[in-house]
Amino acid sequence: MDKVWTANWIMDARFNGLEPINVFHKQLDTVVTPKHMEHLKNNHMLVRKEFKLTQKFSHSYLDISADDYYKLYINGQFIGQGPAPAYYFEYNYNRYEISKYLRVGNNVIAVHVYYQGLVNRVWNCGDYRQGLIAELFVSDALYLKTDSTWKYTKAREFVGTETFGYETQYNENIDQRLKETGWRECGYPDESWQNACVNLADDHKLIMQQTPTLDIYEIKPMKVDCIAEGHYLIDFGQKITGQFKMRACGESGQTIEVLCGEELEEDDCSHVRFKLRCNCTYQELWTLSGREDVLEYYDYKAFRYVEVVGPVNSFDPDSFSAIVRHYPFAEDRCIFHSSSSMLNDIWKICKNGVIGRAHV
Repeated sequence: MDKVWTANWIMDARFNGLEPINVFHKQLDTVVTPKHMEHLKNNHMLVRKEFKLTQKFSHSYLDISADDYYKLYINGQFIGQGPAPAYYFEYNYNRYEISKYLRVGNNVIAVHVYYQGLVNRVWNCGDYRQGLIAELFVSDALYLKTDSTWKYTKAREFVGTETFGYETQYNENIDQRLKETGWRECGYPDESWQNACVNLADDHKLIMQQTPTLDIYEIKPMKVDCIAEGHYLIDFGQKITGQFKMRACGESGQTIEVLCGEELEEDDCSHVRFKLRCNCTYQELWTLSGREDVLEYYDYKAFRYVEVVGPVNSFDPDSFSAIVRHYPFAEDRCIFHSSSSMLNDIWKICKNGVIGRAHV
């Protein structure tokens, strides 16, 4: 038997009172189901809660889930993300041991919640079930839980509106001028944020996720070529799933074009084929704030190459990297070597293919 939750499911107030949309067996509907409201799709919600620990503790853990997805930070440190996609009637939550991230005194839990709103079986979404639930335990006693005292606002920097990949993903054009900075840290002024709305009618049936949480780690490129001033071609050496990351500093409003792909153009190997064969168009614009900016995508892509084009002298090529995501993979249980370099390469391709597919 799984745990009994006492925390409330909290959400963006714009979803309050909306009847869940039935996204199953649409061919059997005898009544026309209302269409999903467009302004509630592609919803990025920032949630935070500051609290104080008054004495030392032996251990601590956090149970958390969100619909569709969360990225969790404690005192500014990234902790993890999830849950694995599932239907509401058997929905996953994750547990994190977080003792090393907490401290006696002031602390903050910060969560970036994403609700996509498309029906595509990628996020199992499009049904108005949006929000977050969490419980913090300190020395095995419930210490904090989601309720109306948690604060939230919209992450406004995600300005992309187009979809691709047969409506499986939104374009992530990012306007850095609209980004909340410092919200993951203690002491951030959130007085203008709203109090979370409690969803008393929530119908998620939560179970602890049976698979481990994703491995998330950063890698550097295998090769970086400067094609021209303000124009770089980056090769990570193999196909990965995750997000490209970089730093830049330019004038407010200047833009950098970021192109990702699995291969290069056949007629010009200095350009990425960003229109993928799977109907994804990995072409996005990053608008700079005028300060030193860090590019942070939320959703993931499958890519090997990245091409960046922007203002001269605005790039920091040493900052080019990728945040890779996949489920834990035991390297020592997947070993092969032969005298044939071709067989070795085939094995490596197959192995990387298995790792790359273990990302949802």
